[in-house]
Amino acid sequence: MTLRTCVLVVLLVLLVVASPLDAQTWSVYYLVRGISSGGPWCATGMYEFLKRPGYTPVYLMTGPPTYSVFIGMYGAPFGGYPQASLPPGFPTIAFPSDADEAVAVPSPCPP
Repeated sequence: MTLRTCVLVVLLVLLVVASPLDAQTWSVYYLVRGISSGGPWCATGMYEFLKRPGYTPVYLMTGPPTYSVFIGMYGAPFGGYPQASLPPGFPTIAFPSDADEAVAVPSPCPP
């Protein structure tokens, strides 16, 4: 095997190991509560972040019958509630000044 072939094999192995085929990707949409906005929403698996002064509660969309479940606070515990546990590789939520709600949508949507 030549040096070039060895380097290509190593790079290919690293690419496969570093990028699992089942890796989840996310799209984050920033909204203003009370103003409806369409989007490529999923019935389950989405995360909703509701910006409040000093804290941000996080909800996981679970579908019927409850539709959403409070899972904790974004970034740190607050008011006796734990920090929300988010999936590995989850994007950072950074609210623009004119938004008070964020929705993280997985791609593809879970069944």
